Amino acid sequence: MKKLTLSLIFAIGFCSLIFAQSAEEIAAKTKTKNTASSLGSESSLDMQAGGKTLSTLEIRQYSSLDKKGLQRMFVEIRNPPSYKGSRFLMIEKADGSTDQRMYLAQTKKVQKISAQGSADEPFMGSDFSNNDISFMERDTKLDNFKILGEEEYEGKLVYIIESTPKDKNYTYSKTIMRITKDKNLLLKAEFYQGSQLVKILELYDYKEVNGIMTAHKTKLSTVKTNTSTVISIKRIEYGMKIPDYIFTQKYLETGKK
Repeated sequence: MKKLTLSLIFAIGFCSLIFAQSAEEIAAKTKTKNTASSLGSESSLDMQAGGKTLSTLEIRQYSSLDKKGLQRMFVEIRNPPSYKGSRFLMIEKADGSTDQRMYLAQTKKVQKISAQGSADEPFMGSDFSNNDISFMERDTKLDNFKILGEEEYEGKLVYIIESTPKDKNYTYSKTIMRITKDKNLLLKAEFYQGSQLVKILELYDYKEVNGIMTAHKTKLSTVKTNTSTVISIKRIEYGMKIPDYIFTQKYLETGKK
């Protein structure tokens, strides 16, 4: 791993940090598309209030890069019966933006998710919005980054990195991330709207899978409602061969080739 060097320069009223890696380079290494070309997983989503689990979703997810290196993600709900068969599709565009669509089994209709509208709506009653689901896939060129400093967090030395969206209409006005210095693992992200902290994302129980450090538990908490959703990975495989038809409108609507 490239050795990090730090030079602290004091000036009147402020100080600045100079790193061998830029803030954007550090953040980019946490993104799924930059660590694996494809993956398949099965997970559970526990929706909690006051620390108690109220309901659980079981999901299957596939992610893959297309021939141009653009990210594609497909999510299908397998349980409970009331949501079974609902599906979510995200396709990255060349400019870094995404096309997101949701098929609801209850209505048997596909809903296109707009950046300013339904992208902020909860995913099947969870704390995750449709934008939150694709956070780890979000292209770094859509944001500006800067290193705020370093600290010890959960017993590890981390960078504190702030990202702000270039699109002022994006859901969050800024995100504060804590990323480990040694392995570039995202441990925490705080999402703000203006000066108000609205959500907190925590990733833990990292294990190596196919040579890639993977968080097997992810918790997203909503500050105002005191609710949270915990994703627990039950099975994950990197480098999986995923057929292209999975990422099509037809498969989204029918679940068939």
